[in-house]
Amino acid sequence: MKLKAIGWSHVTKACGAVSVLLLAAPVSHAQVSNVRTEQTGAAFVPLQSYVMTESHDDLLFFGGLSGMGFHSRARDGRTTFPSDSFNRNVYLYDPDTQTTQFASVTTLPSPLSKFLVATNAQGVQFGNRLYIYGGYGPEPTTQSWETWDTIIEVDLTAVRDAILNGLDLPESAFTIRHSTAAQVAGGALVKIGPYFALVGGSNFTGNYGDEPNFSNVYPEQIHLFDPTASLVNPIRTYTDPQYRRRDGNVTLVTLGPAGGTQRPGFLVHIGVFKPGNEILPEVWEHPLIYDTQSRQVSLDINFTQMMNQYEAPRVSFHSARKGENYIITLGGLSGANWDGQNFLPNITIPWVTDVTMLTMSDNHVVSETVVGATLKPVTNAELVLNPELPHNALGQLDWDAMVAGEVLLGHFYGGIEAVNPGNSSRTNASPLVYAVYATIDKFKLSASELHAGQAATLGVTRAQPQARVYFAYSIRGSGPTFVPSIGLSLNLSQPIVVIGQKTANAQGSAVLTLTIPPSTPPIDVWLQAVERESDGVYVKSNPIATHINP
Repeated sequence: MKLKAIGWSHVTKACGAVSVLLLAAPVSHAQVSNVRTEQTGAAFVPLQSYVMTESHDDLLFFGGLSGMGFHSRARDGRTTFPSDSFNRNVYLYDPDTQTTQFASVTTLPSPLSKFLVATNAQGVQFGNRLYIYGGYGPEPTTQSWETWDTIIEVDLTAVRDAILNGLDLPESAFTIRHSTAAQVAGGALVKIGPYFALVGGSNFTGNYGDEPNFSNVYPEQIHLFDPTASLVNPIRTYTDPQYRRRDGNVTLVTLGPAGGTQRPGFLVHIGVFKPGNEILPEVWEHPLIYDTQSRQVSLDINFTQMMNQYEAPRVSFHSARKGENYIITLGGLSGANWDGQNFLPNITIPWVTDVTMLTMSDNHVVSETVVGATLKPVTNAELVLNPELPHNALGQLDWDAMVAGEVLLGHFYGGIEAVNPGNSSRTNASPLVYAVYATIDKFKLSASELHAGQAATLGVTRAQPQARVYFAYSIRGSGPTFVPSIGLSLNLSQPIVVIGQKTANAQGSAVLTLTIPPSTPPIDVWLQAVERESDGVYVKSNPIATHINP
């Protein structure tokens, strides 16, 4: 049969006189219906508040704390950050073999070894170079604690090779610089194309638990660096009391409307603490947005974030088609609880397992929803994305290219883990690796069992109402095949054959029933559906690999 598909070009194949798709145009949309975590069997080391980076598909971890969980909030003179709790190793983790090796920084000369023993430092990677800014660590000569003003440049290949060969870390792999801008802990470094920004943080001096002899200065600044010009001196510094933030989440986003100019930026989704109340300090509630077009930081005063204000594993999606970002944060410490229907403010900032998603439309945050839960509350850990998922040039997951079903988003390592949600739960530096799964609930294809000589049913759900739906198959494999006419890569190998089309009903469902010829031999077959929405955009379903039985 010949099918006339509006907006598609066709080539009729002699085999069965069916139509082969030459597809193309923008992409699909999605909705996260559930996020969950699962403990893997991989062994890690107890570690939190580290700087993590990647080298030759391995992960490297610098600094952080290995012998304690969340610090005491009591200011009664006790030692809040014991010196022996600071991590003095560089850990190399191989995700393929799930094994960990390490080398000690104590073999390096002072003061380099001292500067590498820090927690809540900030790190950014360019190629094979890691740059570690600041961090809070013990000062051996005075038996006190300082926030370092250092920038440590690390040759990652040299460090990795030394660890793999069981050698001491080479001093030549590290270069020390000093900068007043770098003298913070608990801030964030975020890479924006060829530049990077150092956002927030605090300058701590002395024992955190010794109120009379401890100082905490918030610089209230965001620094923009051009590494080709200087790692020490920022090319621009923004100063405002609204930037009095640390231990928050800073995430890359893509700004700009659908069909308009889209460019990189970043979102500072909250952080701690507001000035004034030292007994029950308050989290910030309005996010900050940096736009590379205007080169300005704006306060999103019209949106109030209720949950997950403390540093936690997170992932960012972008939909170029819709001009939207979706930022998922996995639990941690929160300024509110979720009772299943409402956000309930909680000034005690409890541990929570709730996973939330912020939606940004164009340049503003427009909503916050709860989309799942973690096994345990976890902060101060980094999520490593699944490299097989589609992503854009910034490294965000490509929302438009996601297909329906549950996918592995990635893994996060260690962190501060609380035993239970609440205000007084016991915590520890986690030795665990967690897998993060998300269910993408969108345009979905299903199929009945296929038998030669019998009727078969293909159905889709969550299509746009009244959209035209095309059902296609291949007997050659799962592709991918990019089809220029609709701008999509289908999970089908050429030749791709259209076997029917239907119009989705008001509920977004469409069903195609056909009879498989009795002479069809047993054969593997790959199925996929494509919908043409009202705005002329084509969207693909999940693929199905199945078999035609006798």
